[in-house]
Amino acid sequence: KEKIEALTTRDELRNWQPPISGDDIMQAFKIPPSRLVGEIKTAIREAILDGIIDNTRAAAWVYMQERAVALGVIPADAPALIDPSTLQPEEKND
Repeated sequence: KEKIEALTTRDELRNWQPPISGDDIMQAFKIPPSRLVGEIKTAIREAILDGIIDNTRAAAWVYMQERAVALGVIPADAPALIDPSTLQPEEKND
């Protein structure tokens, strides 16, 4: 039973996705699918799992911007550079 629970937990963690998708990243910065999109998404995922940021879309959005800037991705017309308080409230999945 313990092994089954451990496997279930590990599978859930492996399949978990952050609140910002690759599509969100590509749209926000007007970039095509690329390794850069994966790097930003992975950084968001790890920051949430490591407790650096909250598992919310607003926190992930801000972190996404920070990582993109650190990687040199700053299109002048990037709609990602907005106040996160203007984002719609998240739905709770209980």
